[in-house]
Amino acid sequence: MAELVFRPPWVQGYAPTVKVVPPESTPAVEPSMASVTTAESTELAEAAERPEPAEPVQPAEASETPLETLPPVSIMVPGVIDLSSYGIADAVERRGFSVPEPHGSWTNGPNASLTFSIDQHYSKDVLLSIEMTALLAPPRLTAQLVDVSINGVPCGTWTIDDRNWRERPLVLPAQLLGRGNSVTIGFSIPTCRSPAALGVGQDIRELGVIIRRVRLAPIPLASQQVARTMPIRLEPGRRVGNESRRTYDEKIQSGFWTKYLVGPRVLDIGCKGNDAAGVPLDRSAGLPIIEGAIGVDLDFPGYDGRTLPFPSESQDAVYSSHALEHVVDYIRAIQEWHRVVKIGGHIIVVVPHAHLYERRHRPPSRWNGGHARVYTSASLLAEFEAALAPNTFRVRHLLEDDRGYRYEDPPDRHATGGFEIEMVVQKIVPPAWKIED
Repeated sequence: MAELVFRPPWVQGYAPTVKVVPPESTPAVEPSMASVTTAESTELAEAAERPEPAEPVQPAEASETPLETLPPVSIMVPGVIDLSSYGIADAVERRGFSVPEPHGSWTNGPNASLTFSIDQHYSKDVLLSIEMTALLAPPRLTAQLVDVSINGVPCGTWTIDDRNWRERPLVLPAQLLGRGNSVTIGFSIPTCRSPAALGVGQDIRELGVIIRRVRLAPIPLASQQVARTMPIRLEPGRRVGNESRRTYDEKIQSGFWTKYLVGPRVLDIGCKGNDAAGVPLDRSAGLPIIEGAIGVDLDFPGYDGRTLPFPSESQDAVYSSHALEHVVDYIRAIQEWHRVVKIGGHIIVVVPHAHLYERRHRPPSRWNGGHARVYTSASLLAEFEAALAPNTFRVRHLLEDDRGYRYEDPPDRHATGGFEIEMVVQKIVPPAWKIED
């Protein structure tokens, strides 16, 4: 029998395909399409010889049988669990999932779980990174809500409202490991729908998310040290500003945010996310960089464009992404950021690189008339050195991010990929001595 497999139309490379199931084997779920068009038939014929149209069937229910034995294969740390049809079947117990497909395994129904065991010689905390995307069909289905748990302990809710593949991190504390270092990741997805009901296909499975793989890694040391004293909440897929969104989840996974956001009091410069009371000012704009951060734009209450309406050393961090290049009086702005940050706190600033974005040495910008200056790493650092007294700050991180940048594109084409300079400055206690002339 030929099994028709639903492919989300928004993911590059996805298309309706056929996977041939031997007659003696019975698939857990047979996705259904009651009929196919002539174009679809031609496409299917290229994937398999003379495929038979699948007959509509009801989705299989998730198993309710108690798990008596653990999967026989233990996962090493670091390691990867592949949930595609190319993965190792006996490494993980899937419940509430459809049969694996080349791009991963779809949840089928409102509840699903993955159970596996970690190598028994490993006894430390584990970072789980789950690579996934979701079934969306705007405007009828604009987001999937996923309640996540580990061994029955709730870990929060993910809101998936874009169609990009993302690695969403979960921290697995060593004390949560079960018998034989067993791990059960539970997913509750009340928003799951069938493509047929949404009018985007004839598949009648109740799809929620598709998981490609689960990565297991030791907790980065910096994250482990800071997380014990830092009550901040990091949300994978958070709808921050467009520029910040590109690397937001990656920075969660790498420990960047937990290393440099040393507390929850954060100002997000140039963001209209909310006011001091946490009330959103503009629902259409990106959210502040973390929950509880305060977005400060020119219309922020009490802000005159020069002096921030916050006490000195009151903030754990100041975050500014693609804002400093718009500020005419950059000396004053940098001094204010430094004033409000507490000793040991950080200023995180991101600006477009002149050689990658503007592709010229001086304004005007090809793409944004509001840019007062263009930047290289040297000129960005020079502005901080001009604004702040020596030995009142240290540069802790400096990156020219060109990941995915298309160097082959001509200057008159808008840049794609990474084209930013990323710098982190820490405020320090100045020494008693002074720099000599």
